[in-house]
Amino acid sequence: MQKKAPDRQSRCIFIGGGEKGYECLQILLSEKYVPIFVFCMKEDQHEKKRFSEKISDLLRQRGIPFIVSKTVDNSESIERIKKLSPDLIIVMGWRTIIPQKILDIPSRGTVAVHESLLPLYRGFAPVNWCIINGEKETGVTLFYIDGGMDSGDIISQRKIVIESDMTAWQLYQKTKRISLSLLRNNLSAIMTGTVKRKKQNHRLATYTVPRTPEDGHIDWAWDNRRIYNFIRGQSHPYPGAFSYYKGVKVIFQKASLPLDAPIYVGRIPGKIIGHVKGSVDILTGEGTIRIEQIEVEGKYFSPESFLTSIKTKLS
Repeated sequence: MQKKAPDRQSRCIFIGGGEKGYECLQILLSEKYVPIFVFCMKEDQHEKKRFSEKISDLLRQRGIPFIVSKTVDNSESIERIKKLSPDLIIVMGWRTIIPQKILDIPSRGTVAVHESLLPLYRGFAPVNWCIINGEKETGVTLFYIDGGMDSGDIISQRKIVIESDMTAWQLYQKTKRISLSLLRNNLSAIMTGTVKRKKQNHRLATYTVPRTPEDGHIDWAWDNRRIYNFIRGQSHPYPGAFSYYKGVKVIFQKASLPLDAPIYVGRIPGKIIGHVKGSVDILTGEGTIRIEQIEVEGKYFSPESFLTSIKTKLS
């Protein structure tokens, strides 16, 4: 039996941004599902990579109308989408709430991806929180947005094993590739409204809150494993886990858990206890952490060349 060709006339609106949003748009265009309008995410001030510019250039080249914004939760956006009357909205790399008034418009719903195995880790920055919390596995979920916090029906999921030394950025790269793969594999069924849906078990749901750069301040009273996870969960290109040394803000970009550190029974968390081949060992509430790379005022340093005093306590 000959398969029915996908309905490439489906009227789709894209809402998204970042690297993942940019690559999602490329998939839509390569599959000839050209959005009738795009809401492109405007980056936060601290973000160095500006994919909104690349997305804007791509849309101009293809003659696709768009705006750059941080939100669609306003009367202007709602009215614009109502007038366009889309069959489907696809969301990829968007950070702010999409109001119910918009979700009610497309006849085939609104589809998004979330970087966790829903219903676990609903909410904000799930990649970072998984690393910070020391999780052993996570995943990606392709699902329908239903007005709750990442609570809609599931289309497809894929699991990811988190290695003990994996950073949040490395994990994000894996989730990005899987997100795009899940969308591509299900795109035709989504567009034609024939995709299978599975309800979430809401009793198993867990949630995460947004993170800001200020949330990266290290508490040296934590044990060394918790600080290690805290560092790798926020290292470059994220704002970073940080502390202060002689009043100067130091961002810790790379660390490890030394097996050869001496046992201190007289300990002050945050005290530097030694230098090892360019790295610096620092006492924590329990155990020792080895700092292997730091950033100060945008420049990277060997920790040994900057954190020199064993009398100074990091704060």
